[in-house]
Amino acid sequence: MHVASDGRIIERLVLFGIEVDLANASYRIRAALPAILARRHLNRGFEGIAVSPDERFLYAMMQNPLANPDVAAYKRAKATRLFKIEAATGKPVGEYVYELEPHQAFTDDSDANKQSDVRISELSAFGADKLVVLERVTHTTKLYAVNLSSGSNILGTKWDDISTMPSLEQVSLVSIGIKPLTKVKWLDSTERDDIPSKIEGVAIIPPDTLVIINDNDFGIEGARTKILRLKLPLPLV
Repeated sequence: MHVASDGRIIERLVLFGIEVDLANASYRIRAALPAILARRHLNRGFEGIAVSPDERFLYAMMQNPLANPDVAAYKRAKATRLFKIEAATGKPVGEYVYELEPHQAFTDDSDANKQSDVRISELSAFGADKLVVLERVTHTTKLYAVNLSSGSNILGTKWDDISTMPSLEQVSLVSIGIKPLTKVKWLDSTERDDIPSKIEGVAIIPPDTLVIINDNDFGIEGARTKILRLKLPLPLV
């Protein structure tokens, strides 16, 4: 949603096919997103959003792979989708595949026994089409930098068609000629002893500072909010 500073909703971007259901809304409804996103698993929609430094583009990423064609595919899949959207028009101009790490790589989460335990919680842009992605379970957090130029743009291809079988979530990307985004590791919480559980927010303060914050879940289990300022592991280039 595009929201004014006074809280008024100006516009909402929705999946193709549901704009008719929202025809009586008091704000503009724009059908812009691929209909296949209706296959998202419950509570696993867009979880990370970022804006390019020049404010021309939005980036939005699904928290997990789609349940496409079913929940069994969601539980096994590693390929989640990242979109590049023109801020002025709401029109998507890119769709890229980001491959999650295998659940076994999150070694501080011994109870992570299925691939769907791994999820995306945040994006932050540090350049044109350059993003840092927060990938996590509960106790293990990994940050990766990606450049959209490193991956295949699948927007508008058969992989956005619900009828395509096997689906993107069911196949090996190599076997279908899709190049996932190249990932450069910035942070792995298992290599440090000062990172709290459930890191869900990340920001970059140029030229050399990374800021992360945890979700304390309202303090129900005694967790406290912790904000950490860290040195960027690599220069912003």
